[in-house]
Amino acid sequence: MGLCAGALIYKMEPETEQNSHHGLRCITRGERNQRPYWRVAVRRRGVLYQKRFLDHLYPSREQALLAAQQWRDQIQAEHPVFDKLHLSQTLRVNNTSGYPGVFLRTITRVRNGKVQHYRLWQAQTPEGVKPFKSKSFSILKYGDAEAYALALAARHEFEAALQRDLIP
Repeated sequence: MGLCAGALIYKMEPETEQNSHHGLRCITRGERNQRPYWRVAVRRRGVLYQKRFLDHLYPSREQALLAAQQWRDQIQAEHPVFDKLHLSQTLRVNNTSGYPGVFLRTITRVRNGKVQHYRLWQAQTPEGVKPFKSKSFSILKYGDAEAYALALAARHEFEAALQRDLIP
């Protein structure tokens, strides 16, 4: 766990999907200048939020831990974790189509001793969705603009299905 490497981790609460999500939350016990403290570290979207809660500033060690947990909960509420739908809608820096999950692909095949290149627009299910699905639309068959529009519509269908699965 990146934030907690080498630190003693106190699991004071039952582990759930929310509080163990990708190691984004960590409460550790430490000591500095013979003063024990609780350290909270929460990473969201590349930003590290951290704070120390020194035991001697609270009536007891348990009160310091409680303050640390409350601060952690406040940070988590202010900076929630991306769910699958929001993560799948994030445009990556290497995306050239202008829409996440839609790609221009060139497939090279050898048929009858001749090398042929096929260009197509492809839509893929959002990352992490199982089973993985994709739909491809040939530029030769549909033309560039229509193939792109069909791939975009297919991606919207994949996202709508993901949203239906996430909302009970």
